[in-house]
Amino acid sequence: MENQDRELVELTVRNLRELVRGLEVERTKIEQKISEVKSNIQRWEVELRNGEHVDVDEEGKHQRRKKGENIRILREFFESNPGIALTVQEAAERTGLAHSSIQVVFMKEESGWERHEDNKWRLIQNKNGPLSS
Repeated sequence: MENQDRELVELTVRNLRELVRGLEVERTKIEQKISEVKSNIQRWEVELRNGEHVDVDEEGKHQRRKKGENIRILREFFESNPGIALTVQEAAERTGLAHSSIQVVFMKEESGWERHEDNKWRLIQNKNGPLSS
């Protein structure tokens, strides 16, 4: 192979490798976007299953839920996904509840969740299945 041909082939290979790197970055961004969209779909499906919609005031802020509503929503979600373990953030993304509301529910000893070393929360199971509320 002549020197000019070799340089052309090397340049082509470099350009193709750079193109692959760029496409891999794009793929990562697309996969993140798909994950976000799927999370939104799950959140809306939970609200549809519960026959609810998110109430917002004139300023677009979420209104307070009725007492016990957050624990009910979380319990129903975890019971409909047996064995699932989620971080507080993951639970917020999947249920549409506020991060702080989920944290409060999980931290109450009597609420029925336990935290594991992986920082994920699981619904405590007893011999009769999930604890009832």
